[in-house]
Amino acid sequence: MGLSLLSYHPASDPFHAVFRIMRILLSTDEKEFEVDEIRILDFLTLFPQSIPHVRLPASMVSWRSRFKKLSNKYWYDGDRVLVFNQLISVQNSALTMMSGADWISQTKLTDGVVCVSEFGLQEFEQMRRFFDEEPNIDQFINEIIEAVPFSGKNGLKDRTGLLSYKYDVG
Repeated sequence: MGLSLLSYHPASDPFHAVFRIMRILLSTDEKEFEVDEIRILDFLTLFPQSIPHVRLPASMVSWRSRFKKLSNKYWYDGDRVLVFNQLISVQNSALTMMSGADWISQTKLTDGVVCVSEFGLQEFEQMRRFFDEEPNIDQFINEIIEAVPFSGKNGLKDRTGLLSYKYDVG
């Protein structure tokens, strides 16, 4: 009998991605996001040790030191863009599951927008207690959504370096 190795990482689990995306949606009053914005915020939620690599606005620089203290020998410390791009199928699966459960609008998702439904808001509120163990990431997500636009020079795409902003309109 051969040796079997079972390895798990939340990055490859679409159900874990559902909870991360719910956490993002619960951390702010905003209820509509571009899919790529959710993807970036999900990446930062999954890999908070990468937050110090984000060019933050002056009002948010204190976050860098908070997340720099985090340490976990199992966190990936390689090419962030490569990992970000490998997450797309897991993130798309999670968004599809969420729209199938009517937590987000299926119609809007087809247009590349994540919009929380009324039913989704009710469901998410019941799950809020699961997210209270590490409030720092929720506070960071809320603050970066408020302080940084998604697109354009100095937007979230540019500051994280995870997506190109060069062809953004506006």
